[in-house]
Amino acid sequence: MAESNANTFSKEMTGGIDMESLERIDPKALNSVIQFAQLGQLTRIRKALEKQESDLAVIKSALQREQFVGQTYEKELLCNDQHQWYDLTKDAPLIPFIAAVFVNDDLLNNIYVSINDPDYPFTVKPRETHPLDFSKADKRIYFIFYWCDKGLTAKMRAIGKY
Repeated sequence: MAESNANTFSKEMTGGIDMESLERIDPKALNSVIQFAQLGQLTRIRKALEKQESDLAVIKSALQREQFVGQTYEKELLCNDQHQWYDLTKDAPLIPFIAAVFVNDDLLNNIYVSINDPDYPFTVKPRETHPLDFSKADKRIYFIFYWCDKGLTAKMRAIGKY
Protein backbone atom coordinates (compact mmCIF):
# COMPACT_ATOMS: atom_id res chain seq x y z
CA MET A 1 0.00 0.00 0.00
CA ALA A 2 1.46 3.35 -1.09
CA GLU A 3 1.92 6.19 1.32
CA SER A 4 0.00 9.31 0.48
CA ASN A 5 1.52 11.62 3.07
CA ALA A 6 2.34 15.02 1.49
CA ASN A 7 5.38 15.43 3.75
CA THR A 8 7.00 12.25 2.47
CA PHE A 9 9.34 12.51 -0.51
CA SER A 10 10.23 9.66 -2.78
CA LYS A 11 13.89 8.76 -3.24
CA GLU A 12 13.58 9.75 -6.91
CA MET A 13 12.55 13.29 -5.98
CA THR A 14 15.50 13.80 -3.60
CA GLY A 15 18.18 12.30 -5.81
CA GLY A 16 18.25 9.00 -3.98
CA ILE A 17 18.55 10.49 -0.48
CA ASP A 18 16.27 9.02 2.14
CA MET A 19 14.88 12.19 3.75
CA GLU A 20 13.50 10.34 6.77
CA SER A 21 16.93 9.11 7.80
CA LEU A 22 18.45 12.61 7.81
CA GLU A 23 18.91 14.29 11.12
CA ARG A 24 17.46 17.69 11.71
CA ILE A 25 20.14 20.45 11.64
CA ASP A 26 20.05 22.94 14.46
CA PRO A 27 18.99 26.33 12.98
CA LYS A 28 21.77 28.15 14.90
CA ALA A 29 24.40 25.82 13.44
CA LEU A 30 22.90 26.21 9.96
CA ASN A 31 22.95 30.00 10.37
CA SER A 32 26.64 29.85 11.38
CA VAL A 33 27.48 27.77 8.30
CA ILE A 34 25.66 30.24 6.04
CA GLN A 35 27.43 33.22 7.65
CA PHE A 36 30.80 31.48 7.26
CA ALA A 37 30.08 30.85 3.55
CA GLN A 38 29.05 34.50 3.11
CA LEU A 39 32.24 35.65 4.85
CA GLY A 40 34.29 33.52 2.45
CA GLN A 41 32.48 35.03 -0.52
CA LEU A 42 33.02 38.57 0.82
CA THR A 43 36.73 37.83 1.27
CA ARG A 44 36.98 36.72 -2.37
CA ILE A 45 35.14 39.88 -3.49
CA ARG A 46 37.45 42.09 -1.38
CA LYS A 47 40.56 40.44 -2.86
CA ALA A 48 39.21 40.89 -6.39
CA LEU A 49 38.51 44.58 -5.70
CA GLU A 50 42.01 45.09 -4.26
CA LYS A 51 43.51 43.51 -7.39
CA GLN A 52 41.39 45.79 -9.60
CA GLU A 53 42.52 48.83 -7.57
CA SER A 54 46.13 47.71 -7.99
CA ASP A 55 45.61 47.21 -11.74
CA LEU A 56 43.98 50.65 -12.00
CA ALA A 57 46.93 52.23 -10.17
CA VAL A 58 49.33 50.64 -12.68
CA ILE A 59 47.21 51.89 -15.60
CA LYS A 60 46.99 55.38 -14.08
CA SER A 61 50.76 55.50 -13.62
CA ALA A 62 51.32 54.37 -17.21
CA LEU A 63 48.90 56.99 -18.52
CA GLN A 64 50.65 59.72 -16.53
CA ARG A 65 53.99 58.67 -18.04
CA GLU A 66 52.46 58.82 -21.53
CA GLN A 67 50.69 62.15 -20.98
CA PHE A 68 51.81 65.01 -23.20
CA VAL A 69 53.27 67.76 -20.99
CA GLY A 70 54.14 70.22 -23.76
CA GLN A 71 57.79 70.72 -22.83
CA THR A 72 60.94 70.15 -24.85
CA TYR A 73 64.19 68.52 -23.85
CA GLU A 74 67.47 68.64 -25.73
CA LYS A 75 70.19 66.03 -25.30
CA GLU A 76 73.60 66.09 -27.00
CA LEU A 77 74.73 62.60 -27.95
CA LEU A 78 78.33 61.80 -28.87
CA CYS A 79 78.40 58.95 -31.37
CA ASN A 80 81.14 56.45 -32.17
CA ASP A 81 81.19 53.07 -33.87
CA GLN A 82 79.78 51.33 -30.75
CA HIS A 83 76.03 50.91 -30.46
CA GLN A 84 74.86 53.19 -27.67
CA TRP A 85 71.43 54.01 -26.35
CA TYR A 86 69.67 56.62 -24.31
CA ASP A 87 66.78 55.50 -22.10
CA LEU A 88 64.34 58.39 -21.70
CA THR A 89 62.57 56.76 -18.74
CA LYS A 90 65.73 56.16 -16.67
CA ASP A 91 67.59 59.37 -17.56
CA ALA A 92 66.28 62.92 -17.90
CA PRO A 93 63.53 63.80 -18.73
CA LEU A 94 62.21 60.51 -17.21
CA ILE A 95 59.28 60.51 -19.61
CA PRO A 96 59.09 59.26 -23.23
CA PHE A 97 59.07 61.68 -26.14
CA ILE A 98 55.93 62.14 -28.21
CA ALA A 99 57.98 63.68 -31.03
CA ALA A 100 61.65 64.34 -31.70
CA VAL A 101 64.05 65.97 -34.12
CA PHE A 102 67.52 64.51 -34.61
CA VAL A 103 70.17 66.97 -35.76
CA ASN A 104 73.50 65.70 -37.08
CA ASP A 105 75.93 68.51 -36.23
CA ASP A 106 78.86 66.72 -37.88
CA LEU A 107 80.23 67.99 -41.18
CA LEU A 108 81.29 64.63 -42.65
CA ASN A 109 79.88 61.55 -40.93
CA ASN A 110 76.53 59.80 -41.06
CA ILE A 111 74.78 58.86 -37.84
CA TYR A 112 72.51 55.84 -37.60
CA VAL A 113 69.55 56.18 -35.27
CA SER A 114 66.92 53.69 -34.23
CA ILE A 115 63.89 54.26 -32.04
CA ASN A 116 62.85 51.68 -29.42
CA ASP A 117 64.28 48.79 -31.49
CA PRO A 118 67.93 48.75 -32.60
CA ASP A 119 67.15 46.54 -35.59
CA TYR A 120 65.44 49.28 -37.67
CA PRO A 121 67.84 52.22 -38.04
CA PHE A 122 67.53 55.27 -40.23
CA THR A 123 70.40 57.50 -41.38
CA VAL A 124 70.86 61.13 -40.39
CA LYS A 125 73.31 62.60 -42.91
CA PRO A 126 75.78 65.39 -42.04
CA ARG A 127 74.08 68.72 -41.26
CA GLU A 128 70.68 67.08 -41.70
CA THR A 129 67.68 67.14 -39.37
CA HIS A 130 65.35 64.18 -39.14
CA PRO A 131 61.93 64.78 -37.49
CA LEU A 132 59.78 62.00 -36.02
CA ASP A 133 56.20 62.26 -34.79
CA PHE A 134 54.90 59.49 -32.54
CA SER A 135 51.70 61.28 -31.49
CA LYS A 136 49.52 58.76 -33.34
CA ALA A 137 51.69 55.73 -32.50
CA ASP A 138 50.79 53.05 -29.98
CA LYS A 139 54.12 53.51 -28.24
CA ARG A 140 56.12 56.67 -27.49
CA ILE A 141 59.87 57.14 -27.96
CA TYR A 142 61.42 55.31 -25.00
CA PHE A 143 64.88 54.41 -26.33
CA ILE A 144 67.19 56.17 -28.77
CA PHE A 145 69.85 53.88 -30.24
CA TYR A 146 72.66 55.60 -32.12
CA TRP A 147 76.08 54.93 -33.69
CA CYS A 148 78.20 55.94 -36.68
CA ASP A 149 80.52 54.21 -39.13
CA LYS A 150 83.54 52.22 -37.93
CA GLY A 151 86.41 54.32 -36.65
CA LEU A 152 84.46 57.59 -36.85
CA THR A 153 82.81 59.90 -34.33
CA ALA A 154 80.04 62.45 -34.63
CA LYS A 155 77.88 64.71 -32.51
CA MET A 156 74.09 64.66 -32.66
CA ARG A 157 71.38 66.57 -30.84
CA ALA A 158 68.09 64.91 -29.97
CA ILE A 159 65.39 67.50 -29.31
CA GLY A 160 62.19 65.94 -28.07
CA LYS A 161 58.73 66.97 -26.95
CA TYR A 162 57.11 65.21 -24.05
